[in-house]
Amino acid sequence: MRVTSRSTTASGPPDRASSRPASTSADRTVPRGRGPRRRARSVACVRPPLLSSRVATAAHFSGHRPQMRYSGQRPHIDGQAGLAWPPPSHRGQSGGPFEPRQIVTARERRAPFGVDIRMFPGGHLTTSERPRLRAYAIRELAGAQGVGEATWAAAASPQRPHIHPLYIARYVRGNCKMKVTGPLAPLLELEALKQAVRWPNPSLQAIVTLVGQFLAAHRDRDACAYFAERAGEHPDQPIFLALEGLFQARSAASVPLFRRPARVRDALRKLDSAVERAPGLTTYFRGVVQADLPGMFRRREMAVSDLEWVLAHKDQFPIGLRRGVYLGLAKAYAALGNTKAADEALRQSGVASPDGDAPVFVTDWWMTADDGFRFTTPRLLELAPGVHVAQGYDFSDIAFISTREGIVAVDAGTTEAHAVAALAAFRASVSDAPIKWVILTHAHWDHIGGLSALLKSPHTQVIAQSRFADELAMVNSTMLPFRRFFTSESTPTYTVTADRLIGEPTTVSLGGVEFGLYPVTGGETSDGLLVHLPELGVVFAGDVFMPNLGAPFMPEGSIDGLLEAIGRIRDLHPKLLVHGHTPLTDFFTVEALPGLEGSLRELRAHVLDAIRDSRPLTGVLRDNYLPDVLREHPAAVNPYLVMRDNVIQRIYDQRTGYWLPDGEGIDVIAPDAWAAALDLIGGGKQRSFVRAASVLMRQGDLPVALKLVELGLRRYPRDRKLRDLRQQTLEGLRERHQQLNPFKFIVYSRWAGVDLQPAA
Repeated sequence: MRVTSRSTTASGPPDRASSRPASTSADRTVPRGRGPRRRARSVACVRPPLLSSRVATAAHFSGHRPQMRYSGQRPHIDGQAGLAWPPPSHRGQSGGPFEPRQIVTARERRAPFGVDIRMFPGGHLTTSERPRLRAYAIRELAGAQGVGEATWAAAASPQRPHIHPLYIARYVRGNCKMKVTGPLAPLLELEALKQAVRWPNPSLQAIVTLVGQFLAAHRDRDACAYFAERAGEHPDQPIFLALEGLFQARSAASVPLFRRPARVRDALRKLDSAVERAPGLTTYFRGVVQADLPGMFRRREMAVSDLEWVLAHKDQFPIGLRRGVYLGLAKAYAALGNTKAADEALRQSGVASPDGDAPVFVTDWWMTADDGFRFTTPRLLELAPGVHVAQGYDFSDIAFISTREGIVAVDAGTTEAHAVAALAAFRASVSDAPIKWVILTHAHWDHIGGLSALLKSPHTQVIAQSRFADELAMVNSTMLPFRRFFTSESTPTYTVTADRLIGEPTTVSLGGVEFGLYPVTGGETSDGLLVHLPELGVVFAGDVFMPNLGAPFMPEGSIDGLLEAIGRIRDLHPKLLVHGHTPLTDFFTVEALPGLEGSLRELRAHVLDAIRDSRPLTGVLRDNYLPDVLREHPAAVNPYLVMRDNVIQRIYDQRTGYWLPDGEGIDVIAPDAWAAALDLIGGGKQRSFVRAASVLMRQGDLPVALKLVELGLRRYPRDRKLRDLRQQTLEGLRERHQQLNPFKFIVYSRWAGVDLQPAA
């Protein structure tokens, strides 16, 4: 952002006298040799993204050439019009440049460009007479632009009462030693996806995930350059041209104001070309871009047409786009004046407000205090003949297999109410046959909590793995710190007795259908049980592939057990894998298994080598390890990235002690002690925490910013700025982790105390 003496606003400056003596008539002379002053421009500095509702702050320069010249020619801070020429003594005629109607006219004319011209109260003062006032104005502009707080020390210095705003602007980011230089920690998933999408034949899943990572990081210019490179190297793939157009339009605010319309029109030409060549996902991207454009581009009706077409063909699109479709429709309908349709589309999006400053969610996940976390909206799918899976009724999925003697249920959900709802959906559309058998894939809360809803008949049998009781004992003895995973209810003590325990590979006939039951010891729990339907080629894997290798707050999980389980599944030659959670079924497919197995074996070897070399965990995580085997298996890229960091951390936790090579753990220092030490560094002032955390947020270091804010709140628990920064940081972390890490999304949502309603 450029801040000059012609681009400031203020809304409530401090009223203190300057040390500069008042100007005299000798000051008001026209210097020799100078020609007439040019007409001042109307807008000097703005930052209005064309594709968001974020309003820019602009300084308004309005007026005709002044009749007199001043020796210190600087704009005036005026009570009616912001920064202004000419001096107050030369305004006030009925046709004066600062008449309110002229400001209204200027605002109307600049509105199509996203410019907001603001007025502020108070009397008029020349900026050269009040340097503190000038500094305050720059601080206000910087705050409106999201740049940060200005340092007042320079403006307050009595030795420098006439500090020029350009000098003060050096401190706009908080301190001359505290500049935004780039993130301290790279966004590893984003960088890995960039590399994977450069490989031949990247999966559509990886491309869409990369788009989401760019959006969450607010790196529109980087994304535009990246996809322009991809489009240049692969002109036969319209998706890259469409994405170049998407991010070119979104980054329009990065170019000078009057070049923006041309930039957006060029982006629209690229989107139109991509849609003409390959309608589909390109249509979605064009629709969401058009929904955000100002009316001057005349694209709102086309936005509605594109997005309604996407809804009519939703089965062709990747998971997680419906929320964006409804939000785009809400914006387009509102711009067209169709308030009723806009309100309905907004309701269907599950988003509280279309405000451009709010986090952008493009996921089907949703979460409320009453319902807990869900991966999708409730639905009942028939994945194979006679095999139905209830998704979205609970944190986990419940399967129903029809036989001639009754129903076999696989797992039971988290609560009785959730299991009742899933069973009711099955009864209403498929069968009212009794539940004769329940097979439990393992003993976690979200797979056994609703069992009572399925055991209405005394003849219903429960089948589990032989180590089920041991796992259940650990579940009952372990605190569950993050209850919003499931519901707001307290966690009960579970009592489950299996009628039949499986300790070795077994084939059974249930209702005339052959079932193969295979015990496995990984990757999540030691009591895993694979369920195979050989006639249909279906394998129910439970949570064997749970990306965290066990709940991250529990002492469980095994990479060796996971690799063993993958080998067992490979030997069964399934056509379909059904997992205990919706995204696992969608992404951890049979096609992904070969590449996932090979990449996890390479990762395991890499981590064990690092442990032998006494490398710290942070260093191994920053290796951003991406095995070459994935180049030949694009379907495995997303599953690998979802698991990678969790696997590294789990192996380190299991293979190292509590004294780590980098010294961590030798002396355990309490958070209050760290907070006091940082406060000492910051001079005992809360603004030091605020400034540093603000810089960290702007440069994308959200986890570090959150940690710093939490420590600052230990010293200043009632500070409003720190509390606001905490909330903003948590919202950013929710946005960042909405695609690849549901556990982090859940935890950050709980800490932020916010819900995300389901999309229609």
